[in-house]
Amino acid sequence: MHRDITAHFDQVAQSDRFARRVQSGFHHILRRIIRHHVQPQRAVLECGCARGELLRGVEPGVGVGIDLSEAMLSQARASEPHNAAIRYLQADIQEGSPAGQFDYILWDFLAGHLQDTQVALERLHRSAGPRTRLVITSQHTLAARAEIGSSVWFHRAAPRCKLAGGE
Repeated sequence: MHRDITAHFDQVAQSDRFARRVQSGFHHILRRIIRHHVQPQRAVLECGCARGELLRGVEPGVGVGIDLSEAMLSQARASEPHNAAIRYLQADIQEGSPAGQFDYILWDFLAGHLQDTQVALERLHRSAGPRTRLVITSQHTLAARAEIGSSVWFHRAAPRCKLAGGE
């Protein structure tokens, strides 16, 4: 499974420009919300950092971004090559975590991509101190299935919605 997810996100790194443009407002709002909870200039570990946009957005004093996808990490490094406060590592958090203690550990829509969330949390324990804050964002499955669930419940077709631009 590890290789499948890595290959998937390596491919996404090369092909999701349109989706990222469409979702840019959502990601901007998400960064603002998380920034409200993460003090700047602190030690931050982001697991599943992809291109590092969220990690850079919280302005860490020391930042470490880890991801399975080297293609994503290459784009993260290229986005801000002279920022010595942030480093990016290819790693699987289900196998271990970086040494050191972080003030904040970020999981932005990561849990659904893990084979075993409990194992990942146990591995992250070595990167956490007694006052470390774990910040998790996740898609709520009830909200994601509301349309489908209501169509099954009421025995009718789920309503179709159009994206801006008629797509």
